[in-house]
Amino acid sequence: MAEDSPDTRKVVIIGTGCLGRDAMGLLQSHNDAGMKPRWELLGFLTPAWTGWGEQICGVPVLGPENLIADQEEHEGVAAICALDDPRERRQIVRKLSRQGIRFLSVLHPSVQKSGLAEVGAGCLMFPGVVLGVEAHIGDHVVVHANASVGPGAIVEDFATIGPGARVCGVVVVGEAASVGANSVVAEGGKVGRGSIVAPGAVVVDAAPDNVRVAGAPARVVERLPQDAHL
Repeated sequence: MAEDSPDTRKVVIIGTGCLGRDAMGLLQSHNDAGMKPRWELLGFLTPAWTGWGEQICGVPVLGPENLIADQEEHEGVAAICALDDPRERRQIVRKLSRQGIRFLSVLHPSVQKSGLAEVGAGCLMFPGVVLGVEAHIGDHVVVHANASVGPGAIVEDFATIGPGARVCGVVVVGEAASVGANSVVAEGGKVGRGSIVAPGAVVVDAAPDNVRVAGAPARVVERLPQDAHL
């Protein structure tokens, strides 16, 4: 498809780590499935990089994240913020949003999304994700492969749901929280803002803000800085 086709739009990925590279694959899956619009990846941006001008998987690293706002030639380009750390993701998104940058949500073609589920702006959802009826996914949430979010569950802005995790119904995952791989947040449970659920943990009640929990049932194993989610 020609680059100047009205069905093709331009995008950059902010972040050169694992999530950034996974986001590149997600875009490719979107395009390969013939989904519209087709996205042309211009390159990566990153807040911390000394090798600007190098390439990752054949895609150039263009420069710092503010390049998208500073260069007039990039007007109208959408962004994907694919920073692994939810707090860093929030910081960059908030800064660029004040400059009018538009963020793109990308869902893998295999995502099973109820027609009554809600997905916010700037989200990334990978293969095998299942979203139940009236699940509410906030802005800039990352849901990794084969994870599920049950009916009526709320996942707040900037949270991350790890591969194979199960967020059951009537659950709240707080802002900028991380739910580890293959963990479970049982029905009626809650993960506080800025908290981290260890891989394989089972949360059966309310985990407070700014803690790390582990085990089955999950227990607090570490107190995180109080400003972890600010």
